[in-house]
Amino acid sequence: MVVNFETTRARRTPAKVLRNLIKRDKDIPRTNQKVTSPRVFCLEFSLLTPHFVSLRTMAAAGLEEVNSVSDLERKLAEIHIPWDEIAPAHIHEWLNVYSKSHGTSPELLLAGILPCISALIGNTTVKLFDSFLEKGNLFMLGLAPSGAGKTPACNIGCVRPLISHLEPRIDRSILVDETSSNGLFNHYVNFQKGADGESVPVLCIDEGYTFLSKLISTAKSTSHTSLTMERMCKLYDGDYWYSVKGSKGKRVGVQSARMSMATFTTPRRFLTDIWPKVVACRNGLADRVLIMYQDRQQMEIEEMEQCSSEIQQGPLKGLGTVYEHIYTEHHQENPVEYTLTASARELYIKYCKGKTNMSASVGAFNPECNAKTGKNALRLALNLHVLWHRLDKALNQLAGPTPTAVSESTMNMALTLHDTLLAFGGVAEAVSVISYLFCRLRTDSLFFLVSRVIITREERNAREMKVARHLKRKFVLLSKYAQKSHKCLTSA
Repeated sequence: MVVNFETTRARRTPAKVLRNLIKRDKDIPRTNQKVTSPRVFCLEFSLLTPHFVSLRTMAAAGLEEVNSVSDLERKLAEIHIPWDEIAPAHIHEWLNVYSKSHGTSPELLLAGILPCISALIGNTTVKLFDSFLEKGNLFMLGLAPSGAGKTPACNIGCVRPLISHLEPRIDRSILVDETSSNGLFNHYVNFQKGADGESVPVLCIDEGYTFLSKLISTAKSTSHTSLTMERMCKLYDGDYWYSVKGSKGKRVGVQSARMSMATFTTPRRFLTDIWPKVVACRNGLADRVLIMYQDRQQMEIEEMEQCSSEIQQGPLKGLGTVYEHIYTEHHQENPVEYTLTASARELYIKYCKGKTNMSASVGAFNPECNAKTGKNALRLALNLHVLWHRLDKALNQLAGPTPTAVSESTMNMALTLHDTLLAFGGVAEAVSVISYLFCRLRTDSLFFLVSRVIITREERNAREMKVARHLKRKFVLLSKYAQKSHKCLTSA
């Protein structure tokens, strides 16, 4: 339904309205059939009144009626990683014991390991056909409440194996915690090329709210020092990064700057403050980030002690040696190129076609149909192939190179994991839209909801200008009404 300026009576928010919030301008329906201008449109949305405090979210996300963001967080907690479908049993058992020995969960540990692996494989590619080569770097974001084990997962999955074990042996920085644009640019200029090939850093932050807040900031004071969403998109794609310095205009930079990211934060502020703006920008960053949520689990100290003893008695006591083998194998004179077996290739193509057909049928809002589905799925397959093989060798105390062909079973694991991460992202995106609609209705956020009314510049006749002035007055009234609704919600 479109905004009705003649009545303030609220109606329930259907799934169709929420889907249409993210549609392109050309897809937005007409506001009023009497307006003759072909470019006068209004974004669909529905207001929440003090008499209606419950709402329905997207049907595509499978959410029932909820009353608060806490209810929606519980919906995130209902989604679980199907470990029996994404990892061999003995590897899952080791990850479970190793994570519990440090007070965290295997889900959060995996959110730290996968981006780290995607950085360690460097310039490695997976080949679908001659002109379709995909790199492996990943952007992953782990959501968990306080006390769930975000910091331990960050430390044992990324920070400690790199700083304490790998970096002293290779004399190169892989881990970066520099979130300024200038600092990261200098890292690429100084360490991008070496004797063992291209280096891909991994940005690992155990509490990333401040970093993410600066990322979405549009203030001029931070635009030149902090990373921007556009730059993050380029770091995912491996685009060039050049800067002109000095009086002679010398160009300094690198031809390809790629980065992996493992960031953790608490869900409440992320879903209400960060993610709505990322989704609203529609610059592609939301499609590039894979989201995982893990609820807090009670863990007894005796259980942690028992798990620690099992790790110390087993063949693999940490991830340092695993990371060293992966880095050494993938930083040779020539970059490693992986391929898909015939059955894995057929399975991947079928999966991508299914997502494309789904996107055409349900609309662009559905998070399961984002533009980077094929890329992320293939990158997950590459990283799972390398990680599971190396962990299997380490647990069985065997040696040998990683096979260069990704099997159908590994592709199945990757697609299952990808679908699960899309489910997390779908709920997060629905939560963000609802939060933006009903929890943070201020003047600036209202501009996102009711913008963009576009008046054509070619037909500036008196009637259209009158319509424009009329809509402007109504927007002012609507802004005041939305603020009153927000106050009633917060007081309730």
